[in-house]
Amino acid sequence: LDISLAPFSQLLHGGISIYTPQNSLDRNRSIKSGTIFSLYKSLTNMRAKQLGVGGEERVYKLSFNEPTTKIKVGSPVEFKGFQVGHITQIEDSYDEKNQTVKSDISALLNIEAFTTKELNTTQKEKILPRLVQEGLKAKLSTPMPIIGSQFIELVFDKRKKGVIVKSGEYEILPTISNDIEEDIVGQVKSLLTKLQNLPLENLLNSADSLVEENRKPINSFIKNLDKTVNNLNKTINNLNSFTSNREFKQLPENLNRSLQELEFALQKLSNDYSGDSQFADQLSITLKAVSEAAKSFDKTNKMLDRKANALVIGDE
Repeated sequence: LDISLAPFSQLLHGGISIYTPQNSLDRNRSIKSGTIFSLYKSLTNMRAKQLGVGGEERVYKLSFNEPTTKIKVGSPVEFKGFQVGHITQIEDSYDEKNQTVKSDISALLNIEAFTTKELNTTQKEKILPRLVQEGLKAKLSTPMPIIGSQFIELVFDKRKKGVIVKSGEYEILPTISNDIEEDIVGQVKSLLTKLQNLPLENLLNSADSLVEENRKPINSFIKNLDKTVNNLNKTINNLNSFTSNREFKQLPENLNRSLQELEFALQKLSNDYSGDSQFADQLSITLKAVSEAAKSFDKTNKMLDRKANALVIGDE
């Protein structure tokens, strides 16, 4: 176990920590001149799910004519739920003619995230331009369940094809603005995706092993948690089979109830079992994620109250 604490002056003023994975210490690899090192907000952010780690990186420009006050340098660029880059620079300017604030954002993207190992260098160069021609665009998104910040999401918008435009030394990726109804639907879908990725099954398996070892009489809580997880999964899976307006309108109520039940079950289990173990840590992290998801969905519910038809417009 290696624990180190930065000097007090550095803790006050901040600093940059260099992270070197243990499994890379025996590799005598040199880097190219001009290599750009990624700067992350924290070690947790650095270890987030990523595509194409270690591949070629390139800076692209993105332009938005909507508020970007909640996006920051270092915010991630995501594709299909995976981080494929991050924001390196934000330049805002006032457009007097349209009376709007324009934001020009520079983003460092990992080209390898969109390719496969079988492709050669020439083929890899053509992948991103082809995806853009097929409708790939950048948009501002609000992460769920975390509230209060934004990130760049690469999505397919087949309504209008685009191209990568060369401007000086950089290439410009096409962007799309957020429509209020589409944004609500996107937030609901994003929340469902994050809920599906919660380690609930692993948590149940860990809890079952505790019962078998007779560490704590939590059998009734485990059964309740198992039932709640199944109900939540059923609610999430039903999203794809909803066909009528009435069923769509029931989604917020059903999902909100499932989230509350799950949060209550996890809280009871946490209160009864608070040992210093990997299971306790896993339980704490999952409970925090579910609690934040419940708060986020409450916010989305309020948006739905103001825009009741948002879930029945479709995503075309």
